[in-house]
This record gives sequence, C-alpha cells and structure tokens, in this order.
Amino acid sequence: MQRNAIWLFLFLSFSTSGYLSKNHDQGVMPDFLDESPCTELSVSEEGIICKVGEPFWYTRLFLPFPHLYVDEERIDSIRAFPSSSVSETIEFLKTPREEDASFLELKRVRLTLSFQPITPTYLMPYISDIWPFWGGNRVPYAAEWELSYLLLVGEDWEERLSSGKITPTDIPDLQDHLAADADFNNNPSAFWNYQVELSK
Repeated sequence: MQRNAIWLFLFLSFSTSGYLSKNHDQGVMPDFLDESPCTELSVSEEGIICKVGEPFWYTRLFLPFPHLYVDEERIDSIRAFPSSSVSETIEFLKTPREEDASFLELKRVRLTLSFQPITPTYLMPYISDIWPFWGGNRVPYAAEWELSYLLLVGEDWEERLSSGKITPTDIPDLQDHLAADADFNNNPSAFWNYQVELSK
C-alpha cells in the first residue's frame, strides 16, 4: 500500500507539460526563430552538445551535467539540486527572410542551454523515499534552450525571446539509460544525470 502511494505521489508531482514556450508576436517572427537553433544535438553521461549553423552562426556549445555530492546518510537534508547553463552571444546577425529577398537584422543574439532539476522543492524532504526509484546513483534533469535578441522592426529595436525544451525524442540514437521517465508515464521527458558522487 505504501509503495503504491509513493508511485502515485511521484507521478502527480513530476508530471510536466511538453509544450514549446514562445514569447513573441507571431505576426512579426519568421518560422526559423521559433525553433531551436541547434541543428544537431547529442547527449552523453557528461552532458549535452548543441551544434548551430545556418541561418544563425556556426558554433558548438557543450553543457556539462551539474556535479552532485550526495551523502546517503543525510540525503533528506538536501534542499535543492544545482542547475547549470552555458551561453554564447554575437553582437550582430543579418540573415535572409524566408518569404522574399530582404534581410532580417538582429543584434545581441544570445543562445543559452540549461540543465534544471525537475524535482519540486516541496519533494526535497522526501528524497530518501524517491532515491531508490531513481536507481540510487542518478537524478533527473530537464534540458532547455533559449534564444534572446533585439530585432529591427522599422526603425526600432525590439526585444525578442524564444525558448523550448530539449527532450529524449530530440536526440538521435540516445542511449536508453540516459532517458528519464521521471513522471512515470512511459514517455521520457528528461535526462538522467549520472554525475553523482556518493558518500556514506
């Protein structure tokens, strides 16, 4: 009975939405700015790699998983897991529009990747109960991308922001042990972070 109650509690607590967040005016933004700038994505036990190309700039971002130190004898004293992020900025970008021969002008274009723990704060005091369900050596993390910039509209520079989740289905040939079904719905939406150092 207690085991079933824990499963239900975890399912309700970790359920996450799968929608893509886009904070912009649909009438102004071209389609490619709605989507992830990452043309190639890969995830390993070390972290995530995002390769960027046209119509943006050519670069490669690597974001390592946060390193965790877990004392299993005092695990319920943990109040939060760390997050991590990496970003790259270019000052100016001029790229062709999709519908005609004109150009879009952007400046202060910033691409950010981040890892966020998906464990709600109110569940942290119960980590010792959840820990066995996670396998005892890993923690689920959500990956996200964010693109912020100033867009020239007429004679004015307007702030724009697009963002979205990176899920296991976005990663070709992802190893099974890296896909985290943290909300227990048979649809993995996060990644397992194995950068966990245990002490007893």
